[in-house]
Amino acid sequence: MFEFPPKKLRLESVVEYWAERKPNSLALEYQRAPHEGTTVSWRELNAGARLSSSHLMARGLSGGDVCGLLMEDHPNIHRIIFGILRAGGVVVPIDRTWGVATTNSIIRHCRPKFIVGIDPVAWSRELDVDTSGTILLDDLQLLAAAKFDTESVPRSHANQLALIAYTSGTTSGPKGVMLTHANLRAAYQNGRDGMDLVHVARFGCVFRLSTLGILGIHYFLAQECGATSVILPELNIETARHFMATCNAHQIGFVYLVPSLVALLTKLGRIDRTSLPSTLFVSAGAPLSQALMDEFQERFGVTLLNIYGLTEASFAVFFGARNSLGHGTVSIGQGKYVEARVVDSEGIVLGQSSKGELQIRGQTVSQGYLNNSRANSELFDGDWLRTGDIVRCDEDGNYCVVGRIKDIAIRGGINIHLQEVDEVISRHPSVLAACAVGIPNRISGEEIFVGVVLLQTDDVSEEQLLDWCREDLGPARYPRRIVFLDELSYTSTGKLIRAEVRKRILHEIERDT
Repeated sequence: MFEFPPKKLRLESVVEYWAERKPNSLALEYQRAPHEGTTVSWRELNAGARLSSSHLMARGLSGGDVCGLLMEDHPNIHRIIFGILRAGGVVVPIDRTWGVATTNSIIRHCRPKFIVGIDPVAWSRELDVDTSGTILLDDLQLLAAAKFDTESVPRSHANQLALIAYTSGTTSGPKGVMLTHANLRAAYQNGRDGMDLVHVARFGCVFRLSTLGILGIHYFLAQECGATSVILPELNIETARHFMATCNAHQIGFVYLVPSLVALLTKLGRIDRTSLPSTLFVSAGAPLSQALMDEFQERFGVTLLNIYGLTEASFAVFFGARNSLGHGTVSIGQGKYVEARVVDSEGIVLGQSSKGELQIRGQTVSQGYLNNSRANSELFDGDWLRTGDIVRCDEDGNYCVVGRIKDIAIRGGINIHLQEVDEVISRHPSVLAACAVGIPNRISGEEIFVGVVLLQTDDVSEEQLLDWCREDLGPARYPRRIVFLDELSYTSTGKLIRAEVRKRILHEIERDT
């Protein structure tokens, strides 16, 4: 059994650490087309990072320079990430699915010296992205043979910036979260210990590589454990039925999901308990209901933890709670790795058995947003990070997420948490996914409409679903309209985009009138 990397190492030094101790063990394994069957050892990953850093420094990259990186499920992307870091650069993950306006806004905001990708030139032409002042480099250039001079590597420390992760790219004010090597290393060490992953050898990834959230939990966290990241087929309606068998076939010990995927597997996944009880499933991105958690765990005989985190705190900061049987509960647990408190709308700190906004502070909390003083003033309350999430804290100090502060509709003076409406209607056996939104109404202030995606083989009416909601939510909080949609809108990390769903709902209503 190897010891884990020392706490003060930088991210790229962790790769070097494992390359020295188990060079032929796998860091990456692709079971997803078009790279199915491709593997990358720790030695190969480290050697690729050395070549990338050598090339970047030869092109003029120096400590602190920003490099945009087009995220893609390609074996060379990881070599480039660590090459940028090894040369002292700062990585800005760029999701290829961002629109032109968003991408232009982010590039203008962070001013990258390089934009690196598998084929960034074609990408920039296709999206009409303004890349003036940057150098576009592809992975073949970076990984070409180059003389590597060990002495040329800048002496860097863990308190330097590692990544700028954008959570918003609108022209009104991009929000780029500044995260140091120390922030991220501490976050993944907490995750390894908080979820007891010290013996997990293989992490399964069911998302496409897009942002820090996916990069962090599937790759950086696995790296912290010295484990293999196994890139599985993306989880969707087509792959859900056989997903548990896929996990068994590839001996997966850890899987990250979001609530919509938990619901998808619960309703469509076939039971295969050959070896699954040793696989830990976790969910994040939105609150889970206890009913859905119980159904998932009972159906598949596995543990599902409800974890909680945000980009502004590097990663997850609460790692779930278990009941006496070891099964996950709806609680995100206690603040073992951060200080936490609950405040009311006036900023008054509340005691236990209270409900209000969650605020945290600790080693993983970011440096704030790049060049955005207004957003930073809203983000911090002194040295406490405002999460924007409403939680309940029970008498034992366990926290449960209720929803986002912004995800509230007010009907006739009554606050209605949209997440609660989502959960109730999603429990209906004919519903695959649901998203509640507030629609302005001149009499009540707002009315609740819900966008619903049905299972392919099911048929249910709007009135039946309204009756279902009315029974659980009561006359004051149940939705007034159900609108059937082909799909909902999600971020690349699986979070609902209510504003986009709201547009779809209004479009469908307008089309039907």
